[in-house]
Amino acid sequence: MREMFRSAVASVLAVGLAVAAGGTNPRVTLSDAQVEQVISSTRVNFWGKAVGMDGNALVPSDNKERDQLLIPHAEAVRIVNEAREYGLALRCELDWQPVYSKYMQAERRKGWSEKQIAFVGMLFGVTQSAVRGWVGGTCTKEERGEVQKQLDAELNRLTQRHDP
Repeated sequence: MREMFRSAVASVLAVGLAVAAGGTNPRVTLSDAQVEQVISSTRVNFWGKAVGMDGNALVPSDNKERDQLLIPHAEAVRIVNEAREYGLALRCELDWQPVYSKYMQAERRKGWSEKQIAFVGMLFGVTQSAVRGWVGGTCTKEERGEVQKQLDAELNRLTQRHDP
């Protein structure tokens, strides 16, 4: 019985956040279960909390819209996996907003509706907060420098990719 419990605990821990800090190169890897948890939490908490361009809370047009994921699942997974590194920036108290602004500009160019863009933004923020919580602690000076380099590289990538 005790061995089954240990095995179950080990399985749960294996689903947990893996931070591979190869030297001073912090990276975050989320399990499939964590990605799904972030997507589900965002979907469940979206309506009534997300606001539209007019500043009013977004409401679903019907029950079907309320119950479905507003963007394709593969896109939600992509966004969570892209936003996870921004959770480290949040943890390190770095200025991630300029990169986020470029990121959202790129998402807007994809033709998402107002509700979809709001969902993308909320999904991004939920991912950041989850990663910060899962990683915990504070950044070392080395981590902070490496995360800043990652932010700079992402800003450069987004700028080159999307600016004329």
